[in-house]
Amino acid sequence: MTDAPSNPGAQAPEAQHLMAEIGAALREQDIPRAIQLARAALDFGVTNPTLLSLRSLGFEQQGKLEEALADLQAARRLAPDRFDILNALGLCLMQAERSREAFEAFDAALELQPAFAPAWCNRGVAQEHLGELEAARESHLKAVELKPDFAEPLASLAAIAVRRRDLEGAKAFAARALALNPQHGNAVIAKATAEVQSDEPVAAETGLKALLSGPQITPFDRAHALGVLGDALDAQDRTAEAFQAWTDGNLVMRDLYKARFEGPGVQTLPMTLKWLSNHFSGSAAGWGGPRRAGPGAGEKAHVFLMGFPRSGTTLLEQVLASHPEVVSLEERETLTESAVDFLSDEGGLTRLAAASVADLEPYRRAYWGRVRDAGVGVTGKVFVDKLPLNTIKLPVIAKLFPEAKILFAVRDPRDVVLSGFRHRFRMNASMYELLTLEGAARLYAGVMDLGQLYAEKLQMSARRHRYEDLVTDFDTEVKAIFAFLGLPWRDEVRNFAERARAGLSATPSAAQVARGLYRGDGQWRRYARELEPAIAILKPWIERFGYAGD
Repeated sequence: MTDAPSNPGAQAPEAQHLMAEIGAALREQDIPRAIQLARAALDFGVTNPTLLSLRSLGFEQQGKLEEALADLQAARRLAPDRFDILNALGLCLMQAERSREAFEAFDAALELQPAFAPAWCNRGVAQEHLGELEAARESHLKAVELKPDFAEPLASLAAIAVRRRDLEGAKAFAARALALNPQHGNAVIAKATAEVQSDEPVAAETGLKALLSGPQITPFDRAHALGVLGDALDAQDRTAEAFQAWTDGNLVMRDLYKARFEGPGVQTLPMTLKWLSNHFSGSAAGWGGPRRAGPGAGEKAHVFLMGFPRSGTTLLEQVLASHPEVVSLEERETLTESAVDFLSDEGGLTRLAAASVADLEPYRRAYWGRVRDAGVGVTGKVFVDKLPLNTIKLPVIAKLFPEAKILFAVRDPRDVVLSGFRHRFRMNASMYELLTLEGAARLYAGVMDLGQLYAEKLQMSARRHRYEDLVTDFDTEVKAIFAFLGLPWRDEVRNFAERARAGLSATPSAAQVARGLYRGDGQWRRYARELEPAIAILKPWIERFGYAGD
């Protein structure tokens, strides 16, 4: 132990004995015992950064992230020059889904120790979560440069290559990682994903089953491996086995996140949808009439592209972004402050309805600040903000940006729900609901019900877009959308897939979009029996959106 004691009690014989035992446990790499002894020392009254870091690790293992973060922040105050504490803080912030703060902590660690390869790797993971794939790739490459025998960044590079549809590159990086660690979960999963996309599902199945039968696989890797195994089985038309694999993987993921997203004191997304629907089913006071917002950011036009996850929003965004007069922002939260203040309870919604242009100006500034921080220059351009579940935030959008245009993407609800159920998303309150088939169907129906209410009560310029129309008659559908947005036709938009292949899209659907126009409709028919409970819930929207005859 190298930390100097920070209080007189550390000189007591009992404290000195504890510190000696902690030092011995760390030398023997007996971390559980070191954590136990650190708790005892802190309870005795001894305080130093290492003790706090060890106790924080114990809290992390128990899922008590707030307590862990408090200990790490205290350790940082005691030892601001400890790069290992900053790295640990970043890891804890990542677990808490605070990726931007985590990135800043890893950056601070690297300022103190630029040659610390784990911090470069962790920085890359944070950048992946932030959607900054090229920057993430550079961070992981730096980690490998510093430590060539480091499997973790190699596996992450394989996963990034998959998202960029560089399938051979993904296999090469995965092979290097697996040569160092044959049971590296992320590397096996990335390799198998590349194999499924390369029409090698049998090879993917073999590798995944070997990983799943191993004794050291983590629950998180098990959930993802089962999901990709389902994809490999689906590619072999073994639908019953595929559906079971997806189900099993989702059950593991539910167990991992259940305490965070359901239970006493947790307001689930379905609860939020219910009270929002109740509010808008009643009075429309404060929502009607023409309004003008304050100044924007110099954009030619402002467009929100929304709907529901897996409804084709990424495909349409890539098409739009291929137009030289369009810039886009995909899958970024830009309305955080206004959503927290106005969509958390009835009182906030009432305040929003009554808010003046001046009242809302700070929220507009916060929005444009987030866009600017994402590196998007909107001056003189048609700006497209794409986030499917911004559907829920339409009251905020209507108040902050009443002149914005809304593109609402729809696709056969049966395909949407099946795709959402079988897909592996970064977990949050909305994606948690997709882990069961009925939960996915009920969330879809709830979001569509709310969207319909909004359409009746909020006066906004909106157009509905059908995924199937785009893939069956591309030019006609795109020209109609351009007319709605005031854009001239440009032939280069037909080459939209090149943008995805260049790795300029960070969304999970980018690899699929890179294939070009893809007839993904009707996949649900192969799973009609398994989907029966969901179809009963989805029936009103199947009919309303014109899919009842399919």
